[in-house]
This record gives sequence, structure tokens and C-alpha cells, in this order.
Amino acid sequence: MSLAQPQSRKKPRLYLSGWFRFRIMSRYLAPYELSYLLLDVGGGNGNTSSHYVERFRTIVVLDIDRNALRKVRHPKMWAVAGDARHLPFKTGIFDRALSMDYQEHLEIADIPIYLKELHRSLTDFAVLGIFTSCRGFTIRRWLYSIAGRLPKGDLDWSDWAKDGHRNRLTASQHRDLVWESGFRLDRWLFASHFFDPLVRRFHLLAKYVAYRLLRIQEDPESAEEVYRKSNSNVLVESYFWILRWVAYLDCVLFGRIPGGSVFMRLVKNERR
Repeated sequence: MSLAQPQSRKKPRLYLSGWFRFRIMSRYLAPYELSYLLLDVGGGNGNTSSHYVERFRTIVVLDIDRNALRKVRHPKMWAVAGDARHLPFKTGIFDRALSMDYQEHLEIADIPIYLKELHRSLTDFAVLGIFTSCRGFTIRRWLYSIAGRLPKGDLDWSDWAKDGHRNRLTASQHRDLVWESGFRLDRWLFASHFFDPLVRRFHLLAKYVAYRLLRIQEDPESAEEVYRKSNSNVLVESYFWILRWVAYLDCVLFGRIPGGSVFMRLVKNERR
């Protein structure tokens, strides 16, 4: 087990769909205790779990990418290089676990292995929050098909060509894997139907336009930095505020209809 030296870093901000993902997952991981340990599986640079530093005693970010782990710098967060299929931890030590945008990067055969490893590493009655892909309605497939970018099996074009996704399971497949791993599925919420994908693409377009305009006045290396620092601008803040509420409609209107993504709250029962 390899631990990175913790350092201070300002907590990042949440925009767009990341904002309501954080709100939903916060409810799914509750209740909190300052004595609890949180495991962030496939957490990369800890950008998601860093928002929980005031709610847990320690947050352990596990990822196989050592370069991403070097960016984990909050004093309450520890970076651990490892494979989620073979967690380098003792049995029953974590009170909460988080898996955001990670499970879809595993081969289907590896999902039961990683879930059982999480089940082993959690304390009795602990909670695991998962956000991952699901085979349901999403505007992405329409847009890609119109553009002639066809799916491969259950994966849409972005899954296999750009995002590195290896699976897109149905709701029943997710439920079966959860049951087989020893967890109890406590809550379930679909997302990424129409508004969230639409907002993401609108934001990418706006960001591209801003980037190109800034390049006229700034050198190419500093254009992106100038764009990020413009967050203090009232108009920019209002823009993000509107978009994230539009994205939130995804869950309000379609939360029980199968969508392109799914939130799951899994509870570990007492040891058998």
C-alpha cells in the first residue's frame, strides 16, 4: 500500500451536473459521524470526495493511476495506489464508501469481484454509494446516431470511442450483482435522460466559444486559466446557476424512469 504525503489545497467547486450528483450522494451516504472513515474507490485526484472533508475523520482515495493520486493534497485525505478488485485493506475498517464514475470502466466479469471486495472492507451496516452508467434512455444515443457514430453492442459511441467505458448494464443486471455481492439495495435513482446531457453539451459549446475568444486577447497557454478564473464574474456565476438547476430536472422529472446513469445506495448487512 502506497500513501501520498498530504498537503493543503483549496476545496474545488461544484458546477452543473456535479452539483446535484453531490447533493444526491450526500443524502445516500448519510448519516455522517466525524469518526467515520470514507473510501473513495477509483477516486482519481479526489475531486469528488474532497467535498466531504468536513464530514469524515479521514478520506482514503484509491486509484490505480499514480499521476492522478499526486493531486490529492488535503491533510485529511490519503492517496492509496491500488486495484479495486484487490483492495489493500483489512476487513471491516471503512464506515462509508463512494464509487463515482468508476464501475463502468470495469469489465462485466470484474464487477462482482470489486463489489465483494468493498463488502469485505466495510464495517457491518456500512453504506456504499455508487454512481455509474445504465442502459436506459439518453439523448446521447440520438445525437451520436444522427452524426453517424454508431454504438457497439450495449455501448454507445462515446462509451467505446472516448470515455473508456466497458459496460452499460440494465437495471435488473445491476440489482442482481448487488444481491450476489452481499449488499442490500436501499435506494435507487436514474439520471442522464435528457436535460443533463443537453446541459453538458451546451456548456462545452459555451466553453469552446469563450476559449476561442480569450485566445484572441491572451496567449494559448493562459486562455484556459483565464476562463477558470472568471468564475467570480456575476454573469458567469448566474450562467452556471441556471444550468445546474436545468440539469437537476433530470432527476426531478425522470428519476424513476430507466436512464443513462443510475445512483445506488447499498447497505451492508451484518456478517453472515
